[in-house]
Amino acid sequence: MKKFFLALMTVLTCVGAGAQNNVTVDMAAYPAALARFTSGTQISPADAATVYYGSAQQSGFNPQADYVSVTNLYTSGDIAGAYDAAVAALKSDPANLQLLFKAYACATALKKPDAASLQARLMAVCDAIFASGKGVMTESPYLITHTADINEFLVKYIQVKSILGTSGIDRIHAVKVALEDYPDDVIFYFLPYPAR
Repeated sequence: MKKFFLALMTVLTCVGAGAQNNVTVDMAAYPAALARFTSGTQISPADAATVYYGSAQQSGFNPQADYVSVTNLYTSGDIAGAYDAAVAALKSDPANLQLLFKAYACATALKKPDAASLQARLMAVCDAIFASGKGVMTESPYLITHTADINEFLVKYIQVKSILGTSGIDRIHAVKVALEDYPDDVIFYFLPYPAR
């Protein structure tokens, strides 16, 4: 997969600059898409984008949500507690990558029946972010709803070798990474999706 990604990234870098981000959010479709998403039903890429980016338009949305309690339970080894806390938090923040990855890891370790559903949900969110832009140019950054999604996306989805540094350019987050089997450092760009 990494070799495919490197080839794809090279092609995307060579495609003309000035590309637009590819996000369409149909807020009228949000409730039905969210119901399918949370039930574990297979959803379309358009529905995944609607759920992920539509979540940022909901009342009470916090783009800086950190869920320290879930992380503390997880790192302390309380996998059952972390699972329960992550699943409970997903009810109010259903497309949060940090929560989805933690809930999936815990569900897998605990052999919970919803592990496959959680994996499908987190992959749908990651695919929506990946489809939102080219990510390797400021003119077409990846769009994210939570700041913490940057590390989750890069480390667990793109599977970078290491994150070498971060910087801000206006509202854009620039993240310099090293990739496995790729000699040059790469910079990925992320733009927070505007919350309501």
